[in-house]
Amino acid sequence: MQKPPTVAGLKVCHEAIVQEKTRNVTLVNCFRKLHFASFPTEPTNFTVCVVLTDGRGEGLLTLTLTSLNDLDDVIMRTWRIALTDPLKEVWFLLPVPGYVFPNPGKYEVAVAIDNERAAQTTFHVLSWEDQVMDNEKKKPQLIVIDAATEVVILDESTGETDRTRRPITGARLQQLKERLAREAELRKLMEENNKQNGNEPPQS
Repeated sequence: MQKPPTVAGLKVCHEAIVQEKTRNVTLVNCFRKLHFASFPTEPTNFTVCVVLTDGRGEGLLTLTLTSLNDLDDVIMRTWRIALTDPLKEVWFLLPVPGYVFPNPGKYEVAVAIDNERAAQTTFHVLSWEDQVMDNEKKKPQLIVIDAATEVVILDESTGETDRTRRPITGARLQQLKERLAREAELRKLMEENNKQNGNEPPQS
């Protein structure tokens, strides 16, 4: 790509609705937690929304889903994209159809431009028993953009999909281990602080 873009936003949601006439887009149920009655789960569809800006040229957009339980990349999908105006914000809707979560745990969604990691986010997969302790609001979260923003819907048939589980190695493995260790240390400090103040520990 002549000018690599900047990732202005990254969301994971159950569904993205594009109105045919206006091209307005609604992201439905952007989530950080998923609850299931049993494992392995039924095939689950979700959409990753990536917002790119300040880029120009053709390149590869890669989406990776990683299980942080065992540090395996479980899905990797690649599309060829084209950006023509660096001043324009482009929303890419990346479908993830029919994934079966084998166990509860934490997952990372990451995007890369021309094989260079650009952004990532995480979400938790939990059993229904954990929902009792979950104090999140049950109402759907809606994010709406207007038709002035360019939207690109990347179809399942236009991308190359690799569902082969592969262990993470090298520098990225070390980075993930260090990040998980920092998160664990931060949770420990927060729990100790809450105990000292007589508060209940926060739900992860």
